Amino acid sequence: MFVKNQFDDILSIMDERIYTKDEFFDLVFRLHPNFSPASCQWALGVLTQEKKIFGLGYGYYKRLTKPFNELKSWKPSKKLLDVTKSITREKPFCIYSIEALASALMIEEFRKATVLETPKDLTFPLYYELHNSNSRRAMLSPSNRDLEMYFEDSGIVIKKLFSKAPCQSNGSITIEKLIVDLLCDSFLNFAFPTEDLTSKVSYLISRYDFKVSTVMNYAKRRKVDGLVYQLIQENLPAEIFEKLSDYIK
Repeated sequence: MFVKNQFDDILSIMDERIYTKDEFFDLVFRLHPNFSPASCQWALGVLTQEKKIFGLGYGYYKRLTKPFNELKSWKPSKKLLDVTKSITREKPFCIYSIEALASALMIEEFRKATVLETPKDLTFPLYYELHNSNSRRAMLSPSNRDLEMYFEDSGIVIKKLFSKAPCQSNGSITIEKLIVDLLCDSFLNFAFPTEDLTSKVSYLISRYDFKVSTVMNYAKRRKVDGLVYQLIQENLPAEIFEKLSDYIK
């Protein structure tokens, strides 16, 4: 067990820039000259677990100063979450509200829905279970035509979760997943019919801290890595992009 706040003295001398692991260790040695490399690694792990430091990937770290917490106020109903967990068990899933997402992205016109993503082999069992236990209309992997003809506000849209999609263990969507999905997810385009979602991705990149390596790896699986690279280049602080550019090409 670690003692909460025990390494805040390290945070107090960290600048608003990114650090390699060796540079972080140098900071630790300034304050704790008797530490071993293993103790420095422990300090990094503690601060990361406390969500005070995060890794951008590629061996770089920085203070977490701009976390993406805008969807935390929304919670799925206990009934919906219980049904989802009973089907997914230990497998990953992602669940979020379009209304909460619209609020976070400052979008005024949107279609109300709850999006629920699971591995492909679980989409039908989940749809079947929700169809029998939930009063809200559920749609299973709807096509654009299905959405135009049959979508009803406040329903549930069940979709395939791409493999290795970056989701939190409780099913919450991460900023890394959101950055990519806004550029390639057909339902999000339907949900926000009048928005330029590329500009919203630029907003997320410029405003929040996120793990760049995770975004690029997921973007490659969704086949939008070229566009994501361009938006990162245009909107990430120049001093950060310069250090990461060789890794993310």
